[in-house]
Amino acid sequence: MYRRLDLKVGFACNNNCRFCAAGHKREMGNKDTERIKSELLKGITEGFQEVVLTGGEPTIRLDIIELVSYASSIGYEDIQLQSNGRMFSYMKFCEGIVEAGGNEFALSIHGPTAEIHDFLTRVPGSFEQTVQGIKNLRSLDQHILTNSVVTKSNYLHLPELAHFLVGLGVDQLQMAFVHAVGNADKNFDYIVPRKSLAAPYIKRALQIGLDAGIKVMAEDMPYCFMKGYESYLGELYAPSTQVVDIDHIIPKFEETRVKEGKCKGEVCKRCKYYSVCEGPWREYPERRGWSEFIPVEDKSGHIPSQTPLEDEGTMLQKANEYFTNGDISKSFAYNKKVLDKNPCNQSALQTIAEIADFKLFSGRKNDFRDFMNLCSRALEIEPDNAAAHFLMARILKIGGLYKKAIDWYSRACALDPENWRGWTLLGIAYRNNGDIETGNKIIFNFRVYKQLFSKDWHGIYYHRLKNLLEVIHTPEDLSKIIKTEPKFKVLSFQLEQKLLNRKTGKKIIQLLDKLRAEGVVFRMSRPLPRCLFSVSEYQKLLEMYEMPKNCLECSELALADDKDLELCSGSRIRVKEKITKDQIYAALAKTACGESLTCKRCMHNLRGDCGLLCFTGGESNV
Repeated sequence: MYRRLDLKVGFACNNNCRFCAAGHKREMGNKDTERIKSELLKGITEGFQEVVLTGGEPTIRLDIIELVSYASSIGYEDIQLQSNGRMFSYMKFCEGIVEAGGNEFALSIHGPTAEIHDFLTRVPGSFEQTVQGIKNLRSLDQHILTNSVVTKSNYLHLPELAHFLVGLGVDQLQMAFVHAVGNADKNFDYIVPRKSLAAPYIKRALQIGLDAGIKVMAEDMPYCFMKGYESYLGELYAPSTQVVDIDHIIPKFEETRVKEGKCKGEVCKRCKYYSVCEGPWREYPERRGWSEFIPVEDKSGHIPSQTPLEDEGTMLQKANEYFTNGDISKSFAYNKKVLDKNPCNQSALQTIAEIADFKLFSGRKNDFRDFMNLCSRALEIEPDNAAAHFLMARILKIGGLYKKAIDWYSRACALDPENWRGWTLLGIAYRNNGDIETGNKIIFNFRVYKQLFSKDWHGIYYHRLKNLLEVIHTPEDLSKIIKTEPKFKVLSFQLEQKLLNRKTGKKIIQLLDKLRAEGVVFRMSRPLPRCLFSVSEYQKLLEMYEMPKNCLECSELALADDKDLELCSGSRIRVKEKITKDQIYAALAKTACGESLTCKRCMHNLRGDCGLLCFTGGESNV
């Protein structure tokens, strides 16, 4: 039997993907060269014919060519590198890997444009490098597989991505539904789409690949979502694999994946594929329930069942059909049945919130009581259920309790900050409460906030964003903004050099944690100097709070209006046409940066691990 060794060489990476399943392992670092060689040797003696070097990002290791050459020399027939592809943009590196014995390349690409891909990787320019990497390997006639992680940000664009990959000449494309662990678990609400919504786009992408004559697969998409494409499930073709991680070994991953990683619900027992389907990774139904998983009928045209009772998915489907057709009463009844079985079903709660606008205007006390009970049950089980918070806010708003509605909308928006409609309804609630100015500010500013930050437009911001900036001169300034509206902020730290010390850094971390606990949604517009923080604190700022790492990521690199661009150094340039971030930075590099003597002699500056040298003011003793 053909066996594959999946060898984790470490978890250092030059991307920081929002969905990365190994994002929580970054601090584990890399294995040393000799340990990897011993693991390779052990694998070949145990009969493995293929090795997959993965991580993390294996290609950023200084010894990667040496490791590939060693694997080839001891007898591995197939040597695959799983990579984000960026290092392969350098032709000499490609040639070195191929000459050493690498003969299969699994590269990750997550969108058909830089805007989508770079947003997900959080590295501007990564799309261009990955695409060039594919082109370089194709010119060397190498076997190229691509893996695209399906997320909320890209699932609508999967067919476009498939066309793009076919045009690049890849040998195989795979659409892998995001696994909600690591960074994807942390960013679940805005990263993980519903499988039922993504499935049509995944199937269209696979068909584009099939029409072009290349191999296609979908990963973590159970049979019930893949009608007509059941033969293209990646799990059907995965060989027997041993995973050698940093701190453990999984002898047969295909068995562990089924027994511990994936799961099937009660509804699955009534599906004709029950015996062969692995089900989804268990994290998905734990967060979303089983309402989307509709059993596939058997050959007789019926779903085998031990009970005549309708399952949750069928009831939800009927509820949505009635709502679409305008039968509010029947939709409410079926959604209520769903919530009787699963009080936290997000889809049912969201539809109930829409129904509230129709039913509650009648002012009947029983209707208000029914809606309040549905909310209370959901919140008792899941206190952080965003849909339940939105429903409670809708009920209070319709009842004329605008002040309480504002509190609930604020908490709901903090739980689901990407919910555009939620912020709009919060603004309307302020208007209804008589605070027209705050209401308008929330609605307008969130529109700007979402437009500029949801696409990671680093390096330039427009004059409208200035209205959102909260300038922080001292840590105490953070305390003052916690209770001010709107509940989303753009923080611009402009500290004096006398405050550049670890004590200030700890206070900033504490107050940022407090901001989040109070339901304030915020982004940091500029980097903070490395000398303020320990290694773990600095990593927290980069990962949890998405702080810009350097000048190129700073949102205050330049202020733009209709005609001119004012650089952060104070100089101005005339803009005749659209200007890129790199052009702005090049213009900035020609001006005098406000680097102080203190920064010039700081060890973080000398080591090159501090991305900000623009703090001015008196000298400090850091």
